[in-house]
Amino acid sequence: MSDTIKYPAPLRKGDCIAVTAPSSGVEEHLHHLLTRSKLAFKDLGYEVIEGNTIWTNDKCVSSGKEQRARELQAVLSDEKVNAVIPPWGGEFLMEILPLLDWDSLKNQQPKWILGYSDISTFNFAYTLRTGCATAHGVNYIELGSGNWDETTARGRFEHGT
Repeated sequence: MSDTIKYPAPLRKGDCIAVTAPSSGVEEHLHHLLTRSKLAFKDLGYEVIEGNTIWTNDKCVSSGKEQRARELQAVLSDEKVNAVIPPWGGEFLMEILPLLDWDSLKNQQPKWILGYSDISTFNFAYTLRTGCATAHGVNYIELGSGNWDETTARGRFEHGT
């Protein structure tokens, strides 16, 4: 890793946000929260790509570790994606870390990875392994609530617009 942290470009209207669940997914009775979040981001002018892992949850994980790693690797490698946000945290993200292609990720354009709880495990490893900044902050489900705290509301995901 170099001594300089690389920062992703500020998000702008029209940018693409990918939602994937590298840890816990969302049980069916809570799918309305995913729908609410997607509508909120679309209303703010963003494109949203939702991965398959967000729609399931069994024993605290969205799917098997291989599928979670593949989906995360795919959205981080997709040049169209500007930010990655999990629906919420979880408990088992650590088991996907050895499955990721860190050399490939190091050579990708930096993207914002936002969240807290179990995503913090990934953010720490990602920054150390790639030299790219991440953001400790609210998750996708919370951002769809429309009831943002003062700090989150101040950003409104609208820099540069």
